Amino acid sequence: MRQRRSLGIRHALANPEVRQRRTEALKRTLANPEVRRKRSENSKRLWTDPNRRQRWSEARKRSWADPEVRQRIIEGVKGAWTPERRATLSTLSKKRWKERNEALQAPRRRPVDWWDRPLNWRIIGDILLSRDGSMSNRELAKILDKAQIIEGPDGGTWAAALSSDVMVKSNAATALVTRVRRWVNKPGSSSRAKVAVNHVSHSA
Repeated sequence: MRQRRSLGIRHALANPEVRQRRTEALKRTLANPEVRRKRSENSKRLWTDPNRRQRWSEARKRSWADPEVRQRIIEGVKGAWTPERRATLSTLSKKRWKERNEALQAPRRRPVDWWDRPLNWRIIGDILLSRDGSMSNRELAKILDKAQIIEGPDGGTWAAALSSDVMVKSNAATALVTRVRRWVNKPGSSSRAKVAVNHVSHSA
């Protein structure tokens, strides 16, 4: 019974229209976050069973040994490698490579007294140096809160401490970030804007 069912499925999938309909149906199904979550949990649970892993491994080997199946898999992979997909992957690859290079460049721009400063100075300094351009206090606070390496001032969040809201912002936190910025020579975007305005006014 199982073998006949398997042959029936293989015969149906040999039809491009059937494969296309199955692919579209699967995309519609996976568009539902709840369905994706359940499928992921089921896959993880099934994959923990050694017997199932062994059976799946043997089934894949048998399928790959079939020239027709192997050819369909190869054609499917080639068909999925569209110009749009290549462009998307290329953009992601360039972005990750740029981020990696920026992270590697950061230690080279550290001040000579880097290891003499407190840990919180070095963590904030590393974040600021990880970007070639400027970084606002809001962006810095978001990264610090997400990393949760340094506790926010008075047990609060860095987003509140470095905000412009006088009711929640921390003058001590703002002063600390300002000193670290001067130390690593990474002024904020607002500071750069002020420098540019002052330069224009003096030139005039």
